[in-house]
Amino acid sequence: MKEKIEHINVRRGMTVNEIVMQMSKSGVFGAGRIAEAADIMEAMIKDKDCRVFLGQAGAMVPGGMKNIIIDILKNKYVDVFVTTGATLTHDMVEALKGPWKD
Repeated sequence: MKEKIEHINVRRGMTVNEIVMQMSKSGVFGAGRIAEAADIMEAMIKDKDCRVFLGQAGAMVPGGMKNIIIDILKNKYVDVFVTTGATLTHDMVEALKGPWKD
């Protein structure tokens, strides 16, 4: 843990990167973990010798995370994506106008 905690300052018009940088200054709890994860992910993406595996399970599609997963795959941020059949089922149910879709 950091010796001195710097408080997060959020202002109108901040980018996601600026907010994550603010979180890294606090360095604790979820905010610090998000900033650390963002740094690790950025390093993995930039390292051309690094093979990135993403394992995902659970209700990510009905939880609103489908587009993030799609963006990760489209932008080739991961080399191997492993998921469960439940994810495919959730996506199919949503495509067929499932209960969580308007």
